[in-house]
Amino acid sequence: MKKIINVKARLIMPAIVFMAVLSGCTNDFEEINRDVAETELENVEPNFFIAPVISRGPMGDLQNVFNVQFSLLDMWVQYFANYNRTSGTSAPGNATAWWNKSVGDIENLNRAIAAIKEREEVTNDEQIARIMKVYIFQRLVGVHGPIPYFEMADLTGNNPNYDDEEVIYQDMLKELEEAAAALSEDLPIMIPEQDRLFRSDVEKWQKFAQSLRLKIAMRLSEVNPELARSHAEAAITAGVIESATDNGLIELGSQFGWGSQNGYHTYQFGWGAPINMSRSFENILVGLGGIDFPDPPEPGEGEDPIVYIVDDPGVAIDGKESSLDPKRNLFRSGVPSKVDPRGPLYFGNFGFAQDEATLDNGEVVNVDNQWVGNPAGLNTVDLGKEEYNTFYYASLGNNYSKQDRPYEVVKYHEVLFLRAEMALKGWDAKGDAKFFYEEGIRQSMLWHEVDETLIDTYINSNDLNTYGLSVNYDFDSGQTLPNGLPADSKLAKIITQKYIGCFPDFSWEAFADFRKTSYPFLIPLADPEPSIYSLGDLQAANPDAYPKRVRYPNVEAVNNAEKYNQGVEFLGGSELENVPLYYDPNK
Repeated sequence: MKKIINVKARLIMPAIVFMAVLSGCTNDFEEINRDVAETELENVEPNFFIAPVISRGPMGDLQNVFNVQFSLLDMWVQYFANYNRTSGTSAPGNATAWWNKSVGDIENLNRAIAAIKEREEVTNDEQIARIMKVYIFQRLVGVHGPIPYFEMADLTGNNPNYDDEEVIYQDMLKELEEAAAALSEDLPIMIPEQDRLFRSDVEKWQKFAQSLRLKIAMRLSEVNPELARSHAEAAITAGVIESATDNGLIELGSQFGWGSQNGYHTYQFGWGAPINMSRSFENILVGLGGIDFPDPPEPGEGEDPIVYIVDDPGVAIDGKESSLDPKRNLFRSGVPSKVDPRGPLYFGNFGFAQDEATLDNGEVVNVDNQWVGNPAGLNTVDLGKEEYNTFYYASLGNNYSKQDRPYEVVKYHEVLFLRAEMALKGWDAKGDAKFFYEEGIRQSMLWHEVDETLIDTYINSNDLNTYGLSVNYDFDSGQTLPNGLPADSKLAKIITQKYIGCFPDFSWEAFADFRKTSYPFLIPLADPEPSIYSLGDLQAANPDAYPKRVRYPNVEAVNNAEKYNQGVEFLGGSELENVPLYYDPNK
């Protein structure tokens, strides 16, 4: 039996401590790294520093998710097209709120660890704090590159030095290995109500730590295969997530508030504009698996039957969409005949109150029941044109924009796809790549509530998507992508199915996967910053045509200038978003 300490808040708690626990943002490192008062460590249980990080650390609050996950990464990996944004080019202001919130979380975790050591206690809480630190850091280093790691919010009051990515990754793997090994059913742990991720289940925390270790190891598999293989195999041996019952979810509420409800609900309904499916995602989903697009809903009493336009070839529009897109510069109505069955669930809101619209070129088109994707990265001028009206395009489905949809931290099917990729390399994943690949698809479809009778047909299908990718693991179309890579290789299948299956809270990992493998194939952004991306690259699917990192926040260049310059030096002298990160083999 695991031991639980029933820690209750003291009736009187110093205001400064209360603010330390709840604070999510601060203006600079000097404010964050203020000296720790001994009275704080004496009067506050360590759990009070850890609980808010578990609750909101993975998710942040709506502003943090909006500024990094939604405004940048979701568009860069093209789960979505636009949210009335410009090209998605990273600006120094994009990451400020999320960066400050992350630093505040690291400070809270460091305070918890310091309090535990001060009391000379041996508890599971210290190991949970170490695991959560790695979770936050792997996101920071995964999109920014070099960051302050060893000295971030270390309670000294000093501005922290930046550290090299390779050293950071090595230490994160070590921390997870040690923390997972130190967790024990025989040690005290916070009460379940304080742990919104795993309800103080020690075994689930161990599996989470090892699964996170596996994920980080596979991120490094192309640049440090020896280190990656060692930690990936050790994580599998130690025990990773083995079923959907081990999934890590942050439960959310149905009341409006910063961080208390699902952010996508706020964006699509609270802030009044549909979150559109991207054209790249449409091209990935259409045709894949050979499953018929679902029938239209039954009409209500007194209503006419709904009739879909199927496989509409479209009408020409005056657009500047990429030549790499076979559907470029066409306005299409209706639905495709075949589609991955998750597609209409992910983007289940389609159609518009009116039947017809007049495009800018005078063409009258049908806009009723339209399931198509919008090009990602359009500028604000193009977004204002009738042919790109966000209300005409498929938008995020109801199940994914619910106020109380949990934020997905780690899922079983993600781990299965990691093991498939690992086994494909010939590493010991305790099983073969085909099994993990197919089971990953199955578990993803069950998770997303796909009709179970469709799953086997889908897995065995040789039908191709827009670019020649099939689902059947043993089939190869032999086609080539516009970037010169095989369209239907086993690696293409694994990474693309991982991309599809882990939607929507997965853009952090999809970004790393795309930078590492160039899969799935994505159309370059429609109107990126010309000082960063060359138009030639955009038409050639060159790796340089895509964003490679998120820029540091403004506050670092101002308040931590000397140390910020260390990070820029680690990046080779420039911190623009076209600088590749350590795990990117296209350096």
